[in-house]
Amino acid sequence: MPPAEHDINTIDEKTETARKLLFELENSLRSFVNSKLKDNEQRIPRSFWKDWANTRKKERIPPREPLEYDPIYYSTFDQLKKIIVQNENWSQLFQEHFGRPDGIISRINELDSIRDTIAHNRILSDPDYRSFVTLYEQIMSWVGCWVLKFNLSLSYFFFLLFSIT
Repeated sequence: MPPAEHDINTIDEKTETARKLLFELENSLRSFVNSKLKDNEQRIPRSFWKDWANTRKKERIPPREPLEYDPIYYSTFDQLKKIIVQNENWSQLFQEHFGRPDGIISRINELDSIRDTIAHNRILSDPDYRSFVTLYEQIMSWVGCWVLKFNLSLSYFFFLLFSIT
């Protein structure tokens, strides 16, 4: 196996920025879906409720005392995608925000693979980072939340984006 071209034990600025943006993106998308559903449980498949309850239960094994979260915050991107494009959900709640279902489906699929790299503490390649930032911008604009938090100014954000060589 060839040696890594980077130090896996040192996080770079690009990866740290991606982690923060991923946190914001995941939770903004979950909040958006949750607000559109307005706690209407029948719009969410029962199997998702069971998955979320099981995940929550595993998180609560003593001595852990995690914070309380709405069940939707245990959802995966795949589950969110399925909730969004579900027939009545799509036509009644989400179509006006996302345009065509294949648009949000393809963006979430691409985002999910990049998300795994970020969430599992691997350093993003420059092309993946640029793709992630593009996905972040597009999805956040769709859900009405394209605001950079975490004390990143817009000019600094674009400096990071364009300084990748």
